[in-house]
Amino acid sequence: MAAALALAACGGGVDTTTSLDTDTSTTSPTDSTEPTNGDMSGTIEEIQTEINELQTQIQNSAAAQDLQDAWMTLTAEVTAALAEINDDGMIEGAEVQAAIENFETTLDELGEQVEPELRAAWDAFRQRVESLMS
Repeated sequence: MAAALALAACGGGVDTTTSLDTDTSTTSPTDSTEPTNGDMSGTIEEIQTEINELQTQIQNSAAAQDLQDAWMTLTAEVTAALAEINDDGMIEGAEVQAAIENFETTLDELGEQVEPELRAAWDAFRQRVESLMS
């Protein structure tokens, strides 16, 4: 799953919704007795979709290469953190927070070169990720 998330964060378009369990002959989804870890799969998929949408906006913007580089660092950290989500549904945030701050600094340095729509999408994404940080 971590590899699929990493590829998707880099714009690989990987479908992370496919189950790794291919043997469905003896168990139906309603028969599962395994804990679902708060069913974080929906949250992870939503964040992955947001990553892909923001990456497209960044690539299509007039933003400098520095912004694209900072974005790639951020998505790598978020993807790695999501792959290691803890039992409480939270991610460890030190590396992610540092990458968020780096991206935010790059945005601030670019000032008006950053489109308002991109800034708004970034703010929503940042709040979403920070809400998962422990």
